[in-house]
Amino acid sequence: MIRVTLVLALGLLATAMLRRRSAALRHWVLAGAIACAAMMPLAEAVAPAWRLPILSARSARVAPALTLGDAPDREALSAAGVAQAIVSNSPAVFPMLRAAWVLGAGLSLLLLAIGIVRLLVVASRARPMTAGRWVDEAAALVERAGMARRPEILQTSHPTLLFTWGWRQPKILLPRDAAGWSDERIRIVLGHELAHVWRGDWAVQLLADCVRSAYWFNPLAWIACWRLRLESEHACDDAVLRLGVAAPDYATQLLDLARLFRHSRRSFFP
Repeated sequence: MIRVTLVLALGLLATAMLRRRSAALRHWVLAGAIACAAMMPLAEAVAPAWRLPILSARSARVAPALTLGDAPDREALSAAGVAQAIVSNSPAVFPMLRAAWVLGAGLSLLLLAIGIVRLLVVASRARPMTAGRWVDEAAALVERAGMARRPEILQTSHPTLLFTWGWRQPKILLPRDAAGWSDERIRIVLGHELAHVWRGDWAVQLLADCVRSAYWFNPLAWIACWRLRLESEHACDDAVLRLGVAAPDYATQLLDLARLFRHSRRSFFP
């Protein structure tokens, strides 16, 4: 718990210090911190345990006092009393804490799994786009970016769902009215979503959500997960602007889409 907290705190601090740098850099710094937090249980199994020298020193002071019969000082008695209370109550406290952690982690993972299953159901009912403006624009952007493969574009029956997911076989899910969008909006949306694919954001965010589920009791895990998603979106916004889209035009399109989509895309993915 202490190690994970320190790692996440350092990641968030580094992200704040890099506020003048690119969002992509901040995203990967925070992603690295979350990856380190995810590997912490493995590190604990192979790394030597951390010991607190203050507690060891106090224990050394208490033991001679009780053994030699000297009158221990108030600080030593206090430390000894706390340690004795923890040891005596641990058989009842530790199982309760373990049960609470299992319940919270299980519930968080269940919600995450429900979101993925809902995406699978929607994707299975979607209609693949094999021709048209969306396919042509996607092919042009994929070639320009030098991507190895083109994501599959699926048109769903959902009125507001716009989401990119998958790692080895990425998919872009579009709302039912996407075929009637303007060429400019199609280019902007595809530029943003293809940036997610190129960066591997779905896999990174999934790892972060799993870490958040495991450490659901730690506020820094929730903050890091939220900040990671935010920096990911900002990095993809920067990618769209690098395509030559004017910032005012991009902002206008975002506002129009926000008004069009009254329900958050995250309703399908916790």
